[in-house]
Amino acid sequence: MFGGKTQEGLVHCTPHQEYDLLLAKLSVKWDKDEAEEWEQKRDKQEPMASKYFMKNKAEIVYSHCRSAGLCEVVIDDELFDNNDPESINALIKKWENREKSDIPKFVSDMKELHDN
Repeated sequence: MFGGKTQEGLVHCTPHQEYDLLLAKLSVKWDKDEAEEWEQKRDKQEPMASKYFMKNKAEIVYSHCRSAGLCEVVIDDELFDNNDPESINALIKKWENREKSDIPKFVSDMKELHDN
């Protein structure tokens, strides 16, 4: 969806036809990957992820997540995601041993994490 080092993803497609073409190619890849996964599990289920995406998410991604669409509403032309906040969240959970703590202890722990 987001592409890789050598290919741009769905979020980079500007005309709808370009988006539809890449989505069709990705659907074939997704179905193949899912079928291989089912085969490894010795299950004979039919791939469903691409059908779900096409039915429920494809237009949402085109309308709301494309970099060109973001520029139209004056959001920076550089794509953004929540990978950094999620990575920080995972680091904090690991640092806290996934245990709840009171605010003073948490603040102290965050200072310790920052200083390390």
